Amino acid sequence: MIEKLKKGFNVKYCKREAGNTLVTVGPDSRFPEGIEGSGRLIRTVPSVVVWYHFLKNYPGMSRKQRLESLSMLSRWYPAQVAHYLFREVRDRFLDRDLCLRREGGLFNAHVPTSSLYILQIDERIALWFYENPQTKGELIKEVKPFVEMFQDNLRGHVRDCRVRDSAWMEELLVRTLMDKLVSLHAARTGQDRQIVAQTLRGREPFVFSVSQQELCETYSEILTTVATRVAVEQTHDYACRAACVAMSSVFYLHDLTHLVDMGHTL
Repeated sequence: MIEKLKKGFNVKYCKREAGNTLVTVGPDSRFPEGIEGSGRLIRTVPSVVVWYHFLKNYPGMSRKQRLESLSMLSRWYPAQVAHYLFREVRDRFLDRDLCLRREGGLFNAHVPTSSLYILQIDERIALWFYENPQTKGELIKEVKPFVEMFQDNLRGHVRDCRVRDSAWMEELLVRTLMDKLVSLHAARTGQDRQIVAQTLRGREPFVFSVSQQELCETYSEILTTVATRVAVEQTHDYACRAACVAMSSVFYLHDLTHLVDMGHTL
């Protein structure tokens, strides 16, 4: 019967030896979200609404408005926003008249500029890491009627990303545990893996048994896997936000240097 088990879903290998059922699953199917969490982000309705609103109004936005809007979007899409900012920096500073000085091809040094930059660094970091979960942007205010419809969905909450991260890890942990238990049940009974999974999604009750030891071993195994997965994703998000801080600082320094060159007093 074990040979009838299909390799659909996440099952890559299954074999029964000496009374033990061995099931190997593929991480690509278990974690369809990708390193940047794209799968789960697509299901977050507020983020899609805010992203659409940004793209629609982008041509008429000032640079400050664009940066503020992108900082809000980075709560869901840090990787995409970092890429978007990189394109902004590239397109802006490929123009030699904007990034080079005729006197020597470099920005002039200004002590007041450096001092003011240091004073403002905390503000720019807070823009992208939003330590205060209560902070809202003008973009959210404009789409507030749509966003409030989905406030009960923690993964889509627009204000506290730490709540969403915790809820996401819990969801991923439960989903991965159930996925592995279904694979074990299908291998043990010879049932079709996809049929078992589809039955669990239906309205009719479905019962399968597992020993306490097997449950503990399975939980311990997937806990390490999920924790590693979440750590990688959060590290990736952190790196993207750090890149956003650096790139937005480039814009800030350029504008500040331009003001000094024009003779403005800081």
